[in-house]
Amino acid sequence: MLKNKQLKDTDVLRVVENWTDAKGRIHWRQAANDLYVISGVRVDSESIRSRYRSITGQNTGAYSGEIPRAKTKAPKAESVPVVSVEAAEPPVVEPTEPQEPTKVPDGEILSVLKTRRTASQDADILHMPAADFTARVDALEKTGLNIKRAGAFVWLEKNALAINPKEVTEPWAGQKEIIFGLMSDTHLCNKKQQLTYLNQFYDECAARGVQTVYHAGDISDGFYKNRPDHIFELLKIGFDEQADYIVKKYPRRDGIVTKFITGNHDATHIKNGGADIGKRIASRREDMEYLGYMSAKIWLTPQCDLDLFHPLDGAAYALSYSSQKFVDGLQGGQKPRILAIGHHHKALYYPYRNIHVFEVPCFEAQTIFEKGKKINVNVGGWIVKVRLTPEGIISAISPTLIPFYDMIESDY
Repeated sequence: MLKNKQLKDTDVLRVVENWTDAKGRIHWRQAANDLYVISGVRVDSESIRSRYRSITGQNTGAYSGEIPRAKTKAPKAESVPVVSVEAAEPPVVEPTEPQEPTKVPDGEILSVLKTRRTASQDADILHMPAADFTARVDALEKTGLNIKRAGAFVWLEKNALAINPKEVTEPWAGQKEIIFGLMSDTHLCNKKQQLTYLNQFYDECAARGVQTVYHAGDISDGFYKNRPDHIFELLKIGFDEQADYIVKKYPRRDGIVTKFITGNHDATHIKNGGADIGKRIASRREDMEYLGYMSAKIWLTPQCDLDLFHPLDGAAYALSYSSQKFVDGLQGGQKPRILAIGHHHKALYYPYRNIHVFEVPCFEAQTIFEKGKKINVNVGGWIVKVRLTPEGIISAISPTLIPFYDMIESDY
């Protein structure tokens, strides 16, 4: 009964209305769940049914119940002193400022976004105008939250979905030669990160006239909750700490833009809290452009495309095995001219099926996890120079590996 007293009649009526279907049937369990989101009071379906019938005057049947009302006594009459009209002064009425409506906390908005509903349904649950709710959701998305939409539905997605890879078209004015950097798996915020070598690679790119560096995923080390030892490998833990560190520490060079995808380590932030670290980084660094999760296509010229790919497989017995199997599975019309694959922490270049295939090395020393799995790593990046025909077709390609060997401890 105490819980019933804490509920507002308007809240009860609203959720019951939301969960009444076209045939007039009321879904009491779902209504009780929404009522918990609004009020913080957990009630069962029978309790909300009883309260609803009491409010609407349907106090019959097994689930009827009355709302107890406190008995009140009429106040005793008090003697009022007689004041002469001449002596009385008119009361001074202080002007009152209109009070602003209470702002719905972000936490309540995130609570309703856990379930796929339309924006208008969520707004009704929170007693907000639909336009205000949509504006608040848009603002939350800009902070890095993984908000997804499909038709009228909107929700917070905690699965990393590799859908609709982004395509980017680079400006090309008929140059006979283009040059760019390829790198991957920086794993920043892991204690084995190689920040010094990462900066040296960017210095080398700047010295060679590189204007764009493409990153093939795992810019952060994320946090695998299902690996109990992972937390001890991290120097920064959680989405906010890692995003702030990367925004501050990732190399910044005048005239160089970094375009990056995210990988499986980055995706742990989505699974843990529904936050996309790629969005957060790009929103705070004007020299970094986020191209999406797992894959992206970049048109270097109208006749030359570069695919960035971060697979989810493990280490193979041979260096080229994983990338060869991937290329073997590409159908005609799907094959890019250049393919850059991250995740494996290996350095390799070879032409296969008319594709220039790059395994892109990392900027992280061998971790305890990798050592236990007998996985050695290559640290460094590629600088690729491409010679083009007047139509933009590759006529020659010159890949240069920038390797680093002696790993630096505690390179924070």
